[in-house]
Amino acid sequence: MWKRQTCPICEGRAWNVGDVFEIRQFEGGNLVLGANSSLIPVVPFTCDRCGYTFFINAIKAGVVSQDGEPL
Repeated sequence: MWKRQTCPICEGRAWNVGDVFEIRQFEGGNLVLGANSSLIPVVPFTCDRCGYTFFINAIKAGVVSQDGEPL
């Protein structure tokens, strides 16, 4: 459960929540689609004060389903 988090950089408490992004498995700089590559859908949270950003797994947060469909 989300509790009001304090930014570890500037101690700000205001956060901007972004759209869902994908983090892809690193393949030596090559873009690999499908096959054995993996990706993680994430939601970025950015501190309004200093810009520090962290990601929350979008599947675990209930934003997208395991098969990638929006909920």
